[in-house]
Amino acid sequence: KPRILKPHISTLGVPGMRAPDDEAEELPSVHPSIVVGFGAVVAAAVVEVDLEEQTAAALDDAGSDGRGETKDEDEEGLERLEMMRQLPSTGMAQPQRIKVDAVWMDVKPQLWGMTLLQFRELLDEAQSDETKTWRSDTTVAVLVRDYVIPKTAKKGIGYALLVNSEAPKEVNVMVSHAWAENAELFYSRLARSVVATDVMFICAFALYQCADGYGPSILQQLGETASQSPFWKVLEHIRSRGRSQEWAWRHSQWIHSAPFFIISLAITIFTGLTVRLGCAPHLKGLLEAECIFIQRLAGEQPIPVEFTGYFKFVWTDLSPTFDFVCPLFVSLLVTSLALQLLLLRWSPYDGRMVACPNRNNDIYSRLWCVYEIFVANRLKVPVILARTLVQAGTHAASPSRAASCFSPVDVQRIQGEIEEWGQAEHGRGDHGYTMVDKAIRRTMQSAKRNMMWNSLKILWPYTMMTVLRMSLLHDQNSTRNIAHGFGVFAAGFLCFGIVGESRCCSA
Repeated sequence: KPRILKPHISTLGVPGMRAPDDEAEELPSVHPSIVVGFGAVVAAAVVEVDLEEQTAAALDDAGSDGRGETKDEDEEGLERLEMMRQLPSTGMAQPQRIKVDAVWMDVKPQLWGMTLLQFRELLDEAQSDETKTWRSDTTVAVLVRDYVIPKTAKKGIGYALLVNSEAPKEVNVMVSHAWAENAELFYSRLARSVVATDVMFICAFALYQCADGYGPSILQQLGETASQSPFWKVLEHIRSRGRSQEWAWRHSQWIHSAPFFIISLAITIFTGLTVRLGCAPHLKGLLEAECIFIQRLAGEQPIPVEFTGYFKFVWTDLSPTFDFVCPLFVSLLVTSLALQLLLLRWSPYDGRMVACPNRNNDIYSRLWCVYEIFVANRLKVPVILARTLVQAGTHAASPSRAASCFSPVDVQRIQGEIEEWGQAEHGRGDHGYTMVDKAIRRTMQSAKRNMMWNSLKILWPYTMMTVLRMSLLHDQNSTRNIAHGFGVFAAGFLCFGIVGESRCCSA
């Protein structure tokens, strides 16, 4: 589970962990030529709106006369202004700062996280604000402009750190999204894709968006090099934490699926034996079993069931050859339940990146999003698509070449960095686009596999129960029952496959 960390004055990063320099030595090195302009990768998301104009309007709404502020807040604000004046406008990426016991503490990007519940609370406050009109089509950009900026004005820290200033939360989920998407739908997609204990880095809420001089500007937070940018730091941190549980982290999906495997095996064994014997094994004693079958009645007091006709339960002895089946079935069920309870108390580290498709923009047409996915792949951080039926991706031959940004300058800079990767590793700049396209394809293929896997979790138990039901209540023609059950399975699997293909079409 992600840790909730108390601020610790003696460190500038995550308490109890290695210093950033030590951590960087174990991570993939950045090519020396990639040193300029990487701030545009995340800045492109911010450029979706004119932050300077939005900030000015937001500050007017928030008020600038200082009324209602306490003396301590005034003094802290003056201290912030003085600190910010001393910072260079360019150079190393700047952290956000909070005051703990009269001492200023640097807070690194990996602690600029917020939970799903805190996102929900922000939306509830915005929807109930009588001073502004909330619309169902409000975008993330408008949410930031009208609600986040006024709340964080003169605070010098982003919204995520503001609501967690007493105990900054360690990020384990990097969220890639578009500012132009619907805010309510964005929340809904995240609600289906993360759990309550996940701590998310969402750039719209993590970065300090107010250009008011009380905190670092967007460019100061982004820095000038690839390895300085907040999203890169967050991905590096997720990878560093995952390496402490390397095997469990890499196979967390299969670990969480183990209870399903076990219970599916139990149901499959039970159904197969029922079809074979024409009756359902039943545990009579600790190691003794009997068989139950249902017999159609005529002229006797009926037991009504859903099918036409009347049935009664008949018990018969089970061959000693199959006495092991019922104890095995029960033991598998108990094992599955015990494992599920264990996973509720202990779960392997689940650090990952979540990319959120939306109906307003194709995420693979956004160059900054494409590049984030590429960097996550390079750092071997798992990338998943948010759970939604919104289509993600096009059939473009090269998504990285076709992708664009709001600013032509950002397009030039990011494409330059992609070409630097290609030149550094393959001696050809244009091969960098091939590398990025491969990363996108891996993400889409992974999304397809997840879709099919989730469909299997639904269809396989349903198929087994259908076969079992027909074998006991319908007739004793096992061949027809099996054919019917697997016909339902094949049809359902095909439908999920078509949905998965339309949702995550390959490039």
